[in-house]
Amino acid sequence: MKILHVWNQAGVASVLAKYQRKQGHIADVIKRAGFDDYGIEKYYGTEIYQGQPFDFYRYAAKKSSEYDVVHIDGAVLLPLSSLIPEDVPSSHGKKLVFMCK
Repeated sequence: MKILHVWNQAGVASVLAKYQRKQGHIADVIKRAGFDDYGIEKYYGTEIYQGQPFDFYRYAAKKSSEYDVVHIDGAVLLPLSSLIPEDVPSSHGKKLVFMCK
């Protein structure tokens, strides 16, 4: 099974990927550059995306088609048919990214 982890909050995705690889799965982690103050990602084998913030999500969405399972840290799974725009939580001025598969 091919598993993609998008983002790596506190190294959790890297730890998950490590154990998934031990179980025989192909597991990759990608995150955006600029969020590794201590340079530890190189020890985890995380793919670091160099580019504009919004382009990262386009890249992740494109790359996700190559995987059986995609884990997006902080994502909320919601069927599109049940999406009510008024019920979408406040983004506090940040852009919301919707990913459909």
